[in-house]
Amino acid sequence: MKSTLLFIGGLLGRATAQTFEEYEYLQFPANGMSCLYDPNPDPALETYTNFTTLEMEQLAYEFKDVEPYDPSAANVASGKCTWLAGVPFYWIGNNQLYSFTFAVDHTKNDIYFCGAIGQGVPVGSNWPAPCTYN
Repeated sequence: MKSTLLFIGGLLGRATAQTFEEYEYLQFPANGMSCLYDPNPDPALETYTNFTTLEMEQLAYEFKDVEPYDPSAANVASGKCTWLAGVPFYWIGNNQLYSFTFAVDHTKNDIYFCGAIGQGVPVGSNWPAPCTYN
């Protein structure tokens, strides 16, 4: 009986969870992005981390349910998302990105790309460089 209840509970949980395909991904660059990873005084020797649009969408989907950085993207300097009042804003980083920001409208299943900054600090600068959107 206990295993049956757990099984039914698991089915109910899955029925309400949204899959990757059930979200609409808005404002993501059509051809991904390139982010400075390892700067060098010789620009020919700089290394970049490249992300496809699908990889970017998957990253946002993976972190859409963590605690948001702010309950409203309009409250922060959120790049492309400053107009999204009342839509939770997320700011994540990893070993390849200083920041990857997005907003999620959970009522509409919409995920908006807001911006990204690479790990690399350009020579002569004190701040990581924004990624280039392709």
